[in-house]
Amino acid sequence: MKNLKTTGPSATLTAETFVLALGPWFPKALPELMSSRIRTPLGHVHYFGTPPGDDRFTFPNLPSFNFPGITGWPALPPDNRGFRVRLRGDSPTDPDTSDRAFDRANDKLAREFIARRFPRLTGAPLLETRACHYEMSASRNFIIDRHPDFSNVWLAGGGTAEGFKFGPVVGDYIAKRVLGIEDDPSLADAFSLKLSEAASTPKVQ
Repeated sequence: MKNLKTTGPSATLTAETFVLALGPWFPKALPELMSSRIRTPLGHVHYFGTPPGDDRFTFPNLPSFNFPGITGWPALPPDNRGFRVRLRGDSPTDPDTSDRAFDRANDKLAREFIARRFPRLTGAPLLETRACHYEMSASRNFIIDRHPDFSNVWLAGGGTAEGFKFGPVVGDYIAKRVLGIEDDPSLADAFSLKLSEAASTPKVQ
C-alpha cells in the first residue's frame, strides 16, 4: 500500500489494491452490484450446557453439523459457551437497524431440534442466546472476484455464516488471487460475480 491515511468521516484511503470483505453490509455499501447477490438474514443462536463429565459433545469428539436450516458445533474449550445451535434467519434485514431482541419462540424450535438429533442433550440448560446477521450469496458459493468497474478492487463475501471456519484457507486463496499467483479457472468461475448473478436471476418457466 502507499499513501495510507487515517480513516474517518472525511478521510481518504489510498492504496494500489483494495479487498472489500463487508459481510452483511455488502448490499448497503454496493447496492446496485450486491443487493441481488447477497442476502442478510438475522439468525438466532442458542448455547446449551453439556452434561458434567461427559465430553462427547465437546471438540474434538464431535464435528460441526449442518442440517437443513440449522447449523452448529460442539462445545469449544477453553472458551466454552456451550453446545451451539443456530436457526436459519427469515427475510433479509438491515444489519444497522434490525431488532436484535431475541425472539423466545425460537427456544422451542432449538429444543425440538436437540431432542430429534441429539437426544442425550434433551433438557440441557440454555446458557446463552444471541441474534446475529450473516450473509449468503445467491449461488451459495463464496464471492471472490474483481469489481466489474474497478480493476484494483476485489470483493470477498458469501460466507453463509460459516465463513470464519474457512478463514485460513480462504484468506490465503484471496491473497494469491490478488497477487496473481492462484489461477485455477474452475475455482475462479465458482466464486465469480457472474455465477452469483445467474443464480439470483429468476428462471423463465
